[in-house]
Amino acid sequence: MKKFLVAMALTASLAGAKDMTGRLGLGSSTTLGGVTGLAIQYQVSKLMTVEPILGFHMDDNATIFSLGLTGFLNLADMENANLLVGLGLSLENNGDLDNPMRMAVSIPIRPVVFFNDRISAHLSTGLNIEFMQAGNDPAVGDFENQTIIDLEGHLFGGAGMTFYF
Repeated sequence: MKKFLVAMALTASLAGAKDMTGRLGLGSSTTLGGVTGLAIQYQVSKLMTVEPILGFHMDDNATIFSLGLTGFLNLADMENANLLVGLGLSLENNGDLDNPMRMAVSIPIRPVVFFNDRISAHLSTGLNIEFMQAGNDPAVGDFENQTIIDLEGHLFGGAGMTFYF
């Protein structure tokens, strides 16, 4: 195992980093807090990326609006991959005063793979803390304010693709 980690570290240090500084990306992403939608990625510097996400869903019972914002720091970069860690905020409200608003704060870990200079894909996992307002949800009945702490360890804690301009 030690040999593998040393080999990975040497490979990362010898390869040219995927520097997307100043590039704007448009795609789809999911936060650990559950916001899925249109994502705009902007790499502020070689070390920092900002990603707002806007989600909208309509069905017969509700209209759900959601917003996510995550800032990422680049921990490791290789020729065609980066490893990011971030701090994110997710908000979701369906517009019905009887149903709860959800807010989540997350610390995602995100490996990003670049297929070329324009397209990337990512998966995320990490720590997610969710806060829910008291309300009446027909699916679960009445409930009080609650806080849920969750370690998102499944494969698709968050996933997405981005096209860079």
